[in-house]
Amino acid sequence: MKITDLGKAGDKKKLAHANWVANEVEALFRSVRSSKSHDVQKAIETKYGVDVSYFTTWNAWTICMERTVGSYDEGYIVMLELTVDSIEGFLNGCRPLLELNGCLLKEKYGVVCLSMISLDRNNGLFPVAVFFCRSECHETWHKFLEMMKPYVELHKSKLTFISDRQKGLIEAVGQVFPYANYKYYFRHMYKNMKYRRGTNLEK
Repeated sequence: MKITDLGKAGDKKKLAHANWVANEVEALFRSVRSSKSHDVQKAIETKYGVDVSYFTTWNAWTICMERTVGSYDEGYIVMLELTVDSIEGFLNGCRPLLELNGCLLKEKYGVVCLSMISLDRNNGLFPVAVFFCRSECHETWHKFLEMMKPYVELHKSKLTFISDRQKGLIEAVGQVFPYANYKYYFRHMYKNMKYRRGTNLEK
């Protein structure tokens, strides 16, 4: 039975589950990659006169997203596998410089990605490792660095770490790599100095 065969709006709404909605709007989603969940909701309402819930349209949007660009779960597994192979590249073709950074992932999982990036001989960025965690703090940085220590210390030169002074990162590096060099981004230091100068002028 098709959804258009039912007269009552309540009956139509019951049939408008996430998989059905995804099948109906998949072509639209593929042609307009910028589509959001509310676009899915509007398309179903316009075509069938059914007010689908936000929860259903979000699930349908997620289904279309994974059909188009691949599964989030598979993507995480691939990224983790690639970082293991990066160790050999870091040891054989990169400078002993490791940039540490953290960013929030706002998609399905809402987790934090901690990254370790180096420079190759042509000054190109070379990803060494990524670590997914619930929050960016001293404990998660310490765990990430401890996991990487046996590998990155195989580099023939003394390591130098560089960062923007993320939460708990300075202490974690000092504990796990007590003899390594540690540098800060000048841009980050400049912003702090400019902010403090402005604060003092206001007093």
